[in-house]
Amino acid sequence: MVEDVLLLCALLAVFLLCFFLMKKVDQFVDENRQAMAAESMGDACLVHIAAQTPMLVSSAAPAMEYCSRSHPAISFSVGSGTPQALLEMLRAGTADLILLSDDAPDRCPPDYQCIRIPYLAGSVTAGDAALPVADLAAPQLVRVLWNPALPSAARDRVVFALCNAPVKTQGRRGRNVSSL
Repeated sequence: MVEDVLLLCALLAVFLLCFFLMKKVDQFVDENRQAMAAESMGDACLVHIAAQTPMLVSSAAPAMEYCSRSHPAISFSVGSGTPQALLEMLRAGTADLILLSDDAPDRCPPDYQCIRIPYLAGSVTAGDAALPVADLAAPQLVRVLWNPALPSAARDRVVFALCNAPVKTQGRRGRNVSSL
């Protein structure tokens, strides 16, 4: 009988210890979840991309789509202009990334980073009649330029996605096929 009472007291003590331990673990998990939610809300940002022609944006579209899916707080603003105007936007910090055709006369300034990505043909609709516009003088490569002196985690995620995106090629029947 005394053994049963001692066993019952020991089980009760272990149960209370486990209860308080699990309560502390739950509190720790909730605090971390709240900290992660606050951190992701702080990352909400807009990445400004400017391209020499609207057609060049199709080359960055897969990376933008990937970043939007994996980091929902990132959104994009896209514009276009002349190469000189785009470089000025990059110098002023109003554009995070600029896309230039590889044959554009302006070269990458020495303090900027530059990568080349394959040109992916896309379509742009123009006017109220929604006529598709094709780029007849499509470049083979697109230069992506950014200023590494201006810190931007969202821009760096997009650049990483651009560097590591699978290349799309035309398969049979004109379908886009992904290959690494």
